[in-house]
Amino acid sequence: GGGGGGGGGGARVPREKTAPSKPPPPGSDGTVLLVTIINVVYEVTADMLSQVFEMVVPITKVAVFMKMGKTQALVKFNTPEDATAALTRLQGENIYTACNTLHLQYSNLSDITVRYNNEKSRDFNDPTLPSGPEAPPPPTHPP
Repeated sequence: GGGGGGGGGGARVPREKTAPSKPPPPGSDGTVLLVTIINVVYEVTADMLSQVFEMVVPITKVAVFMKMGKTQALVKFNTPEDATAALTRLQGENIYTACNTLHLQYSNLSDITVRYNNEKSRDFNDPTLPSGPEAPPPPTHPP
């Protein structure tokens, strides 16, 4: 009598690698990353960041701002998977050699409000945005 084939062990799918990042906070959909740039030597612009992120995945919006003396940015992605891929790939990377280091985390926002397309913010889905605040209309003089 042939012995029964040993029971196949429970197939565990190997996880590729555990990302050190925290999952998106509750209330956010995980498509926006908060980027803090440290060791800033060269000014950070929306175009610079978009070029860096677009090497990994497409992005839809980017906004650069200063907060408490730190250069930060919000980057909006099409999907949470894209955001995770960018975070995993670019965490701790330098934009320039040994400076302008990226620190990434999930934002608790689900979207970014971009009003202008200029060096500090850009909405890649809306090329019609102005480059800055509209000039107020000239005052009308009564006849």
